[in-house]
Amino acid sequence: MILSILKNIKKQLFFFLVYAVFLVFLFVILFKYSKTDATLWANQYWSPFQDVMYKYLTYLGDFWMASIVVLVLLFWKFKYAVIAIVSFGTTALITQFLKKIIYHDVKRPLIEMWEQMHDGTLHTVLDEADQLIHYSFPSGHTTSAFSIFCILALLSKNKWIGFVAIVFAVLIGYSRVYLCQHFYEDIFVGSLIGAIGSLLIFSYFENKTFGNWGEKSLLNLK
Repeated sequence: MILSILKNIKKQLFFFLVYAVFLVFLFVILFKYSKTDATLWANQYWSPFQDVMYKYLTYLGDFWMASIVVLVLLFWKFKYAVIAIVSFGTTALITQFLKKIIYHDVKRPLIEMWEQMHDGTLHTVLDEADQLIHYSFPSGHTTSAFSIFCILALLSKNKWIGFVAIVFAVLIGYSRVYLCQHFYEDIFVGSLIGAIGSLLIFSYFENKTFGNWGEKSLLNLK
């Protein structure tokens, strides 16, 4: 399996190189700032264009995006759809277990930075009613985004598709900080669960035989 993992990393080198740079960037921020100071530092670089972009881009990391990807893969190969379901489901369960059981008391920016939000220090995009309060660590949207786009990259032989995929994953992860829904540490761990989990699951299942049905799709059922 190690050889399969290394092969897949090499196949989508752009994806994993950019992801490595993203992790280093996050690590430096986490090492240099407290989680609230890091949010304030990033928050100063807001713009009306980014407000709109990130408000809608963040939806690409939710359950419906994962469902659409699985549906599309059913028209390609059942095997790929199954791998995607296992990947999305496993990484989501890990994140939800950490959020709801282990780190259930970790609050989101609305609570941790209540004073800054109400004195105008912190620029916010979402209405207060839409701001989440509990279960901040790790970020579910970030886990989902990195799981989705990692699988899409691994299913493609084109390295440029992998590059586009990691750009979307990174932007969706960052959107959670930009929208003041998560801290940097939340998206750091969320991305690790999504990307590494999907890489391991894909590498394990890609050479498994699923029977004749695995090679079929909804387009060629008989």
